[in-house]
Amino acid sequence: MSQIKYPNGKTFNQAVSQIKQQTGEKQVRRRAGGRANMGMQLESDVISSCQIFQKRGWAAIYKRPTPIRIVKVDPQNPSHITSSFFAEKSTTDFVGVYRSRYIDFECKESSKDTLELTNIRPQQLTHLDLVLKLGGIGFFLVCFTKRQEVYLLDAHYILDSALKQGSRSGFKRELFQEKGRLITQGYAPRLEILKAIDEEYFKTPFDPSNPEL
Repeated sequence: MSQIKYPNGKTFNQAVSQIKQQTGEKQVRRRAGGRANMGMQLESDVISSCQIFQKRGWAAIYKRPTPIRIVKVDPQNPSHITSSFFAEKSTTDFVGVYRSRYIDFECKESSKDTLELTNIRPQQLTHLDLVLKLGGIGFFLVCFTKRQEVYLLDAHYILDSALKQGSRSGFKRELFQEKGRLITQGYAPRLEILKAIDEEYFKTPFDPSNPEL
């Protein structure tokens, strides 16, 4: 079976391979070590918000655990892991169901007004590309920390730029303002994620009495 090619002449696998070569997956991991907390505050806000949604019976959205392989445990305390490593590459941060639709998204934070492509792992692109092809809802939640703004942006905008157009440039805040949804921030929930999802993906408002529709 012949592979469909993007307008730049590259197949999907070739486009992903080029991203790995030009951004450097190993290079991204080394850089990530210096910013280990990147996205942690946003993730915490998303987790607390999703817990409220779950308690209200509106949505079931969870932080995806990263599989680890245990190498050694403390002989005196078997519940204490002394050595382990990630068993496989991570994909996206959150997964769940809302209004009978599969939800899958990645959280990112940026201290600048640009989300750099090097802050997105190639396997996250391939995963979200598959989610969209299978009819799921896939997006990025991005916080521009200096402005304390959080946006929802459908994944296809980043996929089209990175894979189909072969762009290596970052994604400016203006793109999120123009094409995305600004997340309302509050107390409980901290982030009104579901309202942004409703605006972006559903034609009718959410009805708490019938959460399937």
